[in-house]
Formats: sequence, structure tokens, C-alpha cells
Amino acid sequence: MRAAKKTLLVGVDLGGTNVRAGLVQNGRIIAFATRPHPPKADAETIIDAICETITKVMRPGVSGIGVGVPTL
Repeated sequence: MRAAKKTLLVGVDLGGTNVRAGLVQNGRIIAFATRPHPPKADAETIIDAICETITKVMRPGVSGIGVGVPTL
């Protein structure tokens, strides 16, 4: 029997006051992190928050990162 492939992905949710990231393996969240950011923060602050949050859940073997952002 063949072993199941263990696909690792990171999903990021950029909200109005928080960034959340989850490490997902085969459809299940196996690690989660959140970090607040000030409302209406500048781009550098938001990018730093995204990178810091991703770093908390990142593991060797991650094959992709997806980011969801708010729209009007």
C-alpha cells in the first residue's frame, strides 16, 4: 500500500485588526497563530505582521502560501 502524501500549506487571513495564519496538512489545521495590528496601519507594518505570523507556523516542506485580503 502506498503512503498518503503529506501536503503542507499555509493559509493567511488579513483582517482589519489581526493577521491569522494556519498550517494545513491534508485539509486539517495543525498549527495556528494570530497577531494584532493597528487599524489603518501603513503597508510596512502590515507586511511585517504578515511575515511574523507566517514565521510562527512555517515548517520545512511547505509547498505554498495563500493570502486572503479584505475588499470593498
